[in-house]
Order: sequence, then C-alpha cells, then structure tokens
Amino acid sequence: MVQLWPRVFSILALVSVCVSLPLNYADAQATDTEPIITLDSARNSPTQFFFLVEFSTEQDRVDNEEFVIESACAGAHITDITHTDNPRVYSVAVETAAECHALSLHSAAANPSETDALLAELAVTTFGADLHAQVQLTVTESSSPRSGGIKAGSSASIGLRSDGIPVITTVDSITGHIRLITCNTTACTAPVIRILAKTHPIIGTSSLALNSSNLARVTYYDTVQGDFRLIRCANLACDSWSTHQIDLSADTGFDSQIRVTSADHPVVTYTDASGALKLAICGTANCSTMVIRTLVPAANRSTNPALVLTAANIPIVSFYDKTDKNLRVVLCNNSVCNAPIIRTLDATGDVGNWSSIALSMTGLPVISYFDATNNALKMARCTVADCRYSDLRTHYRMGSSYTGSPMTATSIAVRGTNIPVMSFYDNARRELKLVTCNKSNCLAPFITTVASGGDTHTMALNSTGVPVIAFHDAINETLKLSPGLHVIDRGQPSFHQKTSPANDSYISSTTATLTWEGIANASSYIYCFSSLANDCTDVTDWHEVGVSKSVTKTGLTHNTKYYWHIGAVNGAGRTLADNGRVWHFTVSIPPEAFSKTLPSSMATAVPLTPVLRWAASTRATSYEYCYATAATGCTRWVSTGTSRTVTLPALSRNTTYFWGVRASNAGGVTVANSTVWQFTTIR
Repeated sequence: MVQLWPRVFSILALVSVCVSLPLNYADAQATDTEPIITLDSARNSPTQFFFLVEFSTEQDRVDNEEFVIESACAGAHITDITHTDNPRVYSVAVETAAECHALSLHSAAANPSETDALLAELAVTTFGADLHAQVQLTVTESSSPRSGGIKAGSSASIGLRSDGIPVITTVDSITGHIRLITCNTTACTAPVIRILAKTHPIIGTSSLALNSSNLARVTYYDTVQGDFRLIRCANLACDSWSTHQIDLSADTGFDSQIRVTSADHPVVTYTDASGALKLAICGTANCSTMVIRTLVPAANRSTNPALVLTAANIPIVSFYDKTDKNLRVVLCNNSVCNAPIIRTLDATGDVGNWSSIALSMTGLPVISYFDATNNALKMARCTVADCRYSDLRTHYRMGSSYTGSPMTATSIAVRGTNIPVMSFYDNARRELKLVTCNKSNCLAPFITTVASGGDTHTMALNSTGVPVIAFHDAINETLKLSPGLHVIDRGQPSFHQKTSPANDSYISSTTATLTWEGIANASSYIYCFSSLANDCTDVTDWHEVGVSKSVTKTGLTHNTKYYWHIGAVNGAGRTLADNGRVWHFTVSIPPEAFSKTLPSSMATAVPLTPVLRWAASTRATSYEYCYATAATGCTRWVSTGTSRTVTLPALSRNTTYFWGVRASNAGGVTVANSTVWQFTTIR
C-alpha cells in the first residue's frame, strides 16, 4: 500500500561484533518530542530483532502499514507489528534469513517534525558462544515511501501428495506461528489452513516433507524454549498431530530442512547458533532414537543447507560456507553418515548461498545457488557419484549495477527426462522466474517470468513434470500458487479459541450459550452444533453468526452429548478455532425434587436401629444419606448407590437425630425436601 507522506524517516540499526561489553545502554541525542526506540534484547538473535517504538502522543503514532524494513541482508522483513497496552507504543519484529549487521526500519510519520531525534536505550544482547552484539540507532531521511513487509507466505515449503494435491507450510508473519495449508484440489481453490505451532514464535524457517502415506512432517525452531521440534500429522487433514524434540542441545535447529526415508523416519539438516552444520537421522518415526552428526564445524559458519536422500536413504547436503564463501556439498557414505565426504564445488568469488539440491535420474546431485560476486544464478551438476568432478553453469545475471540482495531464494528439481528445472527470485526486477533446461547439462535454458513477487518461494514437480510453485507475492502481500496464480492465503484469521462451555464438561440446563474469543482480522464467525460426533465435517452443518462472539442453543436433551465448533472468516478464508479440534459437552439436568418418607418428620419413639426410606428421584444416578445430633451437623454423607433404603446402626435412647438424603448425577445434586428432617428415639 502506497503512503503519500512528505518524508520518510528510517531507523538504521548497525550491528557490530564486540567481545567484552557489559550490559549497558547506547544513547543518541533526544528532543522533547522524540519517539523512543528500545531493543528488546532478551528476545533477539543474530537473525531476529525486536523493537519497541514509543511516540510522544497517541496521535503521533503511525499506522501498521507505515512501518517498513530495508536491508542488504538476505530475506530481511518485518514479521510482526502489534499495538502494546500503551496506546503510544508499537512492537516491531524484524527477521533476516541469515546473520545481519545492517538494517533500516522506516516510519512514514504523519508528523515528521515529531521524529527529528531518537533516544535509543539498547541493552547489549548475548547469543551464541559468548558473542555480543551492540545495536545503535540513528535517524536518516528518504524522499520516497516504502512498501510493507511480508503479510502472508513467509518461509514457504511445499510437498505434493501422490494425487498431486499440494500441501504447504508457511510462517505467519504476524504471530510467528506455523500454518499448514492443505489444498482441496491441485489448483488449491479452497484450501484449509491449520495453525500447528502456536505456543511461541519461531525463528528462521520451517520445513515440510510428506511421507509415503502423504502425511505431513514439519520441523521448526521454538525461539522461547530454544528447542528444535518435529510435528507429525496423524492424518491427511492434520486435525491431530504430535510434537517431538529432535536435538536436545540449546539454540539449535536454524535453517532446517527435512526429508523422510522409505520407512517414514525423518532425516533433518540444520544449523546451530554457532554456525555448525548438523544432521539428525531418526531411527524411528517419532525420533525417539536418533543419530546426530556434526557435518561441518562452527568455524565454517554454514548457512542455508539443502537436503536430498538417495534411493538408498543416504543423505546429501549442500550448503554455503560463510567463512570461505564457497558452495560445498556433504556426501554421506551410508544412511547413518558415519564417514561423510565434503567437496567444494564452486570457490570462484562469493558463491553458494540460497542453494537447493535435487538428484538426477542416475542419482547424481544437481544444485542451484547464488553467485553474489556476479549477481547470478548458477547450477552445479556432479558428473560422478562422489562429486570429484562437476559441471558449473551460469544461467541468469541480474547485472552488476544492482546493489542489495539480487536473489533471495532458489529451488531446483529434475524431470523424468533428466532435465533440471529451477526457480529463483530476481530482486532487482521483483520477479519470480523459472529456468527450464534443454538437456541435463542445461547448455541452452529457457527462462520465463512466472509472476511479480516471489521473494520467498518453494517448488515441486507434479507427475507430468510441471513445476508447482508456492510463493509470497511481494507486491500484493499474499501467498500464491503457480500454475494459475491462485491466491491461497491472504492472511486468514489468526489462531483463536472457544471459551465455554469447556471441552468435555457437563452443563445442568437445557439451554447453552456457546462463547469464543474474538480476533481482530475476522470479519465474521461461523459455528457448528450437533449431537452427532462427525457432523462438523459437513459444510451444511455450519451456520453464520455475523460478528457476534456467542450463540445460544435451546431445547437441549438431558443425558445427551453435543459437539460444537467455531470458525473465524475473512475475505481470505476461514480458520477453525483450537486448531480444528471439535469440543463437546454433555447436558445433565440435576435430579428432580423428591421426598423422604420414613421416619416421618418430627417422629418420636423411633427404634434404635431405624430404617431410613425415601422416594425415587427422576434422573438420579445415586443417593447419599447423612444423620447427626445437630441440625447443622450433617456433614458426613454416605452413598447407598441406587438403593433408597438404609438401616442405621444402634442409636442412643431418647435422642433427637437430624437426617437428610440427596440425589445426584453428573449435572448436580438435589436435596430431599430441600432440608433435613428430625426424629427422636425411644426412651
């Protein structure tokens, strides 16, 4: 969205490496009306920055669309802009695909005179192996507005089911949650979106693979817990799943990529905070046993690894060596990779970032990657199994006049005729492009423009060799699918929850009011309500309720279980509450009023071992009785089950006793005659 403000102010964050800084603050000059920019140091990492922007008055605060990020760092984008409890304060989260040392946060302020200076109170952040980074903020001016950050489609990863239907994961740029998009057809005209990881925002990327049963397997890094996790969907709809920790080491699991063996055992490559490249080889489907290999030490500062498995489930990993600025490949010797070979495929200039790897029909690695020295897309093709010999080709040049990050992603696959197909993003032209090779060595490729946008994307080939690409449309801030360029995610409603009646609860009325959380990006809500367990899978059982966050159901039946569900709707689609889980409650009306019968109230000369009797109570599932020598002393209740008589033990002579009976069921308790009766024993 274009904003026509007279000036745009930017907050330039320059990150410099230090080794012995204490926790302190760096201040810039301030005026009486400056906004205050604070770095939330406890949440930062080398690839993620969290800013708090406080304006002098609520009126000075800008709209969400007026914050933008600019950086030469690959993949830099705003992941979250939220209002805090203070109406003058924004929280702005910025993420980069790799360690970043310079970024610019822009605010197109309506009153630019109010932003002439900034006070930066920035705590030193510690991450990795005692690595310290200090962030300083200054003010610069620009003459033109910028576009916003990613809203839908960040960090997309795609898999095609055996029937060709796409399954896609993305990272929600607003919440940091993982979204699983399950398409209904190959064209994905009506996808269902579920939120899989919602407890904490994730960092970096998530990755998706489908097993032989088309079930999704997803990896991600939990920023708060510092855990590297695996999600295993239990069915195609993924309305039930389990989560498992992969690597118990702290701060590991960045830039993960997952593949699944023929036995449904995950194999995952990833990096840790120190830059070491790792490989987790699970011995079971849920990774309860695994082998973890450190393929490349931290000194090489590996990034953006890509993984492929051979027909024998042997891993091969390509990666960018940030220290030597080379494209390298790890060739495992067997499925547990106990003696891998590491080859340097390209060492000419700064090469190897954003690699993607596939196998030819003969099992030889083929890799697409970025040549930063020449602003070009390149392909490396191993001509022998151990990659001692390889063929390097340059397929597209952005031009040396472009500065910044000309390419932010590549993806490669090989058709059945051994023909490589590559997709990449031309950042200079803001276009997603497709390279179709003419033969295996790609001497004369055919290059086409798929669409505008596409700075993050993922590609797979369908059964006929047609590329299926899920990509972030950077122009319209949506997630799209090619072919067809269908919008499959505009940022559907966020995660939300049902509130009452509680799941698996009992209510004691034939009327129930269903309530749920309201969310800002929902335009309306729908609900399903039925006494049949599976009715909510039928679209005809869903009803519109407008913007109301409650609905009342009457005429309910005793001892009946009811199932209910809620969905939030906007122009982009619907999101089911509680990650798609249907809730239920049971109507259980308390027992009907009933009466005690013997001994009668105020009876005298009652035998010392009296029999207590009472009438039946409709809907009662059990009874309890109590007796005491004081009217208020009846506290010890004894169950008789369903029996309506009980013989008391020998009582004292000429003594007044008070007794009561109550009937109960799951819905509550009813006291006979609403009070205790009394009797007096014989003298």
